[in-house]
Amino acid sequence: MSLLQLWEDVKQNEWIDIPAGWLQGRTVFGGLVAGLLMQKACSYIQDSNKRLLSCSVTFVGPVQQGAARLTIEVLREGKSVTTLEARLWQDDAVQTILVASFGASRASSIEVKQEPVVPAYVSPENLSVIPFAKHMPECGTVLNFV
Repeated sequence: MSLLQLWEDVKQNEWIDIPAGWLQGRTVFGGLVAGLLMQKACSYIQDSNKRLLSCSVTFVGPVQQGAARLTIEVLREGKSVTTLEARLWQDDAVQTILVASFGASRASSIEVKQEPVVPAYVSPENLSVIPFAKHMPECGTVLNFV
């Protein structure tokens, strides 16, 4: 399974299957868990003018491989800003919580010079698959990193 396939599952389904090989000790790698919840949050936002403004992730308990339920609750939705909470559930218990705010730009009389510019990155679909190398996590043997 590729990460792109996993992201598609997250966007389309409430229940997903966290693939084998992502354990670090007794829990799934936190970066994958945060990424799953962020993907779920981004899939809720339909306004292309709203971009991520802030995000906080709380790892409540250990996430295991296998079935997980991802839910979204809108905390507030206004014209400019949407704040929502995404949760990862396993065994009827919340294991991880992500709170994110997405907002649209507004006209302002304040001028900010030298705003950071996001580089033009290659889209994930156009990246090359990273071959497995020594010291990669186990998931590198069963999951394409694209």
